[in-house]
Amino acid sequence: KNFNPEEWINRHNNSKIFILDSLNTHFNGSTIVVTHHLIGPNSIHDIWKSHHMTSAFVSHSLKDIYTHPDCSLIVHGHTHSNAIWRENKDSPLVVCNPMGGTMNSYHYPNPLNLEFDRNFLIEINAKKYAFVKKVA
Repeated sequence: KNFNPEEWINRHNNSKIFILDSLNTHFNGSTIVVTHHLIGPNSIHDIWKSHHMTSAFVSHSLKDIYTHPDCSLIVHGHTHSNAIWRENKDSPLVVCNPMGGTMNSYHYPNPLNLEFDRNFLIEINAKKYAFVKKVA
């Protein structure tokens, strides 16, 4: 079967529905979402913000996930730079801390991420609020 734009949209929408259904299911604990692709535009590094390929790895339709009040933390990949942000004080913390240093699909070497922090630690407190904990 060919992978076409309609198939991509269907897979995207099904994934979004799955995540939202999961977030809307009561759970007595903290909820963490882990995705491969970026969850929101605040994770886009400045050098990629106007690049024609950016829409291939970040969607602008996921605000209801990265602002969901029952989510504590979202961890994502697919970028080669760090991202730490939250949409507002009640939104989940969104983080990405990639090491880098592999070959990408176009066979160009990706340099190591100089901002990678091997001691990076996230803590989620009793109120299910995630925050970065600095480790010496």
